[in-house]
Amino acid sequence: MNANQPTKPPARPSGVTTMFANVWSRSIRSCRVSERPKHALVGLIASLAVIGAILGAGIGVGAAGAVSDASTGSIEQGVVGTSNETEVTLAGTATTSSHPDNIVVVRLGDGLVVSGKSVNETSDQTFLRHESGNIREENLVVSGWRGQDVVQYNGEPIEVRDSEEHIVYSDGESPDLITEDSSTPIEINPNTGTLQTRAAEATEGIPIVDAQNGEEITYRNFGEPVLESEITNINDPAEGENLIVNATISNDGFQYFTGTPTLSWYDGDSGEWSDVGENYVVIDPDEEEEISFEIGTEEGDSSVTEIRLDADDSREFGDSRDSQDIEIEAAE
Repeated sequence: MNANQPTKPPARPSGVTTMFANVWSRSIRSCRVSERPKHALVGLIASLAVIGAILGAGIGVGAAGAVSDASTGSIEQGVVGTSNETEVTLAGTATTSSHPDNIVVVRLGDGLVVSGKSVNETSDQTFLRHESGNIREENLVVSGWRGQDVVQYNGEPIEVRDSEEHIVYSDGESPDLITEDSSTPIEINPNTGTLQTRAAEATEGIPIVDAQNGEEITYRNFGEPVLESEITNINDPAEGENLIVNATISNDGFQYFTGTPTLSWYDGDSGEWSDVGENYVVIDPDEEEEISFEIGTEEGDSSVTEIRLDADDSREFGDSRDSQDIEIEAAE
């Protein structure tokens, strides 16, 4: 410790602690010097009762505040409920995503709207949020309302347009969110990105709106493709032979992807990554593309130990990167 550094004074007791000590001290003194011990004892008991009431009120206020925050359904204020925690990959980087079971999310791949308890992997990019009028943006959540669990925004149920039909949990079916009366699933309109319900035989759906202003609810990441890359096969060349890499890139989003996935490799001697191949692709929503790379090798390439495929790292979420170890045999 620096000898010239001022010593930090000890922390002062809290106001409640000080009050308790003072009342206790006065009560004890009353017991000792009072000419009426019986009255002093009554005073001590009364003092302790007052202190208990004050402390109990403080605890009660804190608990009530937590419930009030949870009732808003906002992630920022802490949604009440159990949560799933899983290892997910966002833009090529493994992260841990914990999401409440009662949060409302878009299930990529089929475009259905479900609760957090029915998916193992997700990110906050799949959460359904809404902003209406002068009400701030908040997450849609499943929460209690008049004795029933319904999907809500800002503490009010969302509903099928031109009706009072709410969105509720299904009875053990998949997907787990359905309309209250017609039992049809909830989905993202593939043309507009808005939330809707559509019967199996119907060609057009009915929009889902907020109860406050009757505004449609739109999935904010509707305009983004969601890519997943997978290296499926690699040969084992010797130096001077061609390295052949096969891969699949799928698009689970709502918009088509056009871009140039890049293949690179890592040289263990130099400690550097180098781009060695690229392929231009166009992938429609809910489709996948198989691509291949053929890379010539030469003497010295046996120091390459890993390859990496980058479909498009500029995307906010998805799993657009994949990598694998390789071995190139040294020439004799």
